Amino acid sequence: MLQVARAQQITPTFHQEQLVAFRKTLGAFKEVNPNLDIQSLRVRDWWIVVDEGTHCLDIFLDRGHVSAPKAHNGLAVNAQMDVETLGQFHTFLLESTALDTFADSIEVRVGTPGGDPFLRDIEDFAPWIGSMVHLETWTRAENRDTYVMLLARSATNQVELQEGSKSFVIPLHDVKFAQALPFHSESFAQLKRKISKKS
Repeated sequence: MLQVARAQQITPTFHQEQLVAFRKTLGAFKEVNPNLDIQSLRVRDWWIVVDEGTHCLDIFLDRGHVSAPKAHNGLAVNAQMDVETLGQFHTFLLESTALDTFADSIEVRVGTPGGDPFLRDIEDFAPWIGSMVHLETWTRAENRDTYVMLLARSATNQVELQEGSKSFVIPLHDVKFAQALPFHSESFAQLKRKISKKS
């Protein structure tokens, strides 16, 4: 059996299968812990990163999105959860079969999306329309697979990126990973323009 330990080993099919496996494992965790405030928890995304020379499997949890008038598009990630809950799910995950295809050498970490959150489902993109994102695709188009551009639109099965007058439509199934860049200078500039228009 293939023992995955590096991001280079991840294929689109494997990523999707593992996302489903992690979400099913979280569902099982909810079932055996009905008294915990975890029913709104979801597995947002996962990826393998290298942190100080160690390959780490990062699994991101959140509670979806909430209305936030001061946020960029009036929506914000609801990442309110305590460390104890994250620790309990981490333990449950280690005892499950969801990690069987990963090498023993990989460090498993469970956390929240953070300030530059990964984007996976179409609803994850909506709050960041008009902001810069870093997006990589599984396939190459026009000789590129990496984009650091403005997120112009999101639809049911695709997102549209923009760079000046040029736009790139990316099917959601081709998104290898995407990350919002709210602290990018152009994200701040777009937000400032938006506020000025409202004034």
